[in-house]
Amino acid sequence: MKLNEVTQTTTINNEFITLIDMNGNPLKISKSDLAEVIRTNMPNATSQKKGLMPIIIGKSPFQIYIALNKGLEKGFEFNYGLVSLYSIQKGYSSILLLGSSMVNIVSEIGSPVLSTVKDTANKINIYKEAESKLIVQNNTNDQFRFYISVL
Repeated sequence: MKLNEVTQTTTINNEFITLIDMNGNPLKISKSDLAEVIRTNMPNATSQKKGLMPIIIGKSPFQIYIALNKGLEKGFEFNYGLVSLYSIQKGYSSILLLGSSMVNIVSEIGSPVLSTVKDTANKINIYKEAESKLIVQNNTNDQFRFYISVL
């Protein structure tokens, strides 16, 4: 049977994946070995490039640390619910309520640094760009370092 005549499948159980090396010789690799090769060769995802999810070290498995430079914004795929945002740098903590098209600041501890209106000057602006897209925009004159997590 020729390689182009083999049966196509959408699952891999105990079968092997057939590859062809640079010299045209057939090779086979297991699903777990192929996954390991991909994992070790694919970079971590960043805001600038696609990749694998990096290991997150924090108190919550959904907690993310961000250092957002002045004039920049960062998007998060958050739909609805409560979000915690705190900054050790600013001595600030807040709880946010996310709706389908809005953000409400439920509580703030420390000097108020947040606004829910895009492009507000001298504030950290948090707003919804779409139903599942939360934006954090830094319109201050400093880098804003913060943790964000879903509660």
